[in-house]
Amino acid sequence: MSDSVKIRAIVHGYKGDMMCVSAVMDEASGFLLIIDAQKFDADMDFTPDLTILTNVNLIPTWTMFFKEEQLKEAIEAYHSLSGNELLELESDVQRYDPVTVIQFNGMKETGAEYRFNENISNSHVGVLMCALYSQKQLKIRASLSAQSQVIEGNQQKPKSNPFVIEPVTVGCFF
Repeated sequence: MSDSVKIRAIVHGYKGDMMCVSAVMDEASGFLLIIDAQKFDADMDFTPDLTILTNVNLIPTWTMFFKEEQLKEAIEAYHSLSGNELLELESDVQRYDPVTVIQFNGMKETGAEYRFNENISNSHVGVLMCALYSQKQLKIRASLSAQSQVIEGNQQKPKSNPFVIEPVTVGCFF
């Protein structure tokens, strides 16, 4: 991976113990690798280069606070990454693949509706949180890239012909 982002999703409020899902995201491609999931330990090492995602108010510093209202967006991000082969789970965390707990609940005016079966755990939600963060970063990177192309395009204008008069915008003052 080129430049990578270390991610730790700390989740509580679903089935099981409070969990930490660790992942690495390649900044250039958006590829997300879910590395492991372990029980939360208050003595865990939180290095400055670590991106913290959480739904717990007790964590003092975080990069993205996840709200339950974002679950649909997280599911769609998960499906997008999976469909584009930008998501992989290490063999030890395959059991936390959200596809095993997400159920399609039909279409509404607002789009696809989902529900979870009774087995949804903190680790499943941690994977969804990582997918949402990765998807948001991909969108930000694409937007910045488009903006820089526009700026570079404006700076690389060919010099105008001195014998051609270019149109000028005229303003009126009242």
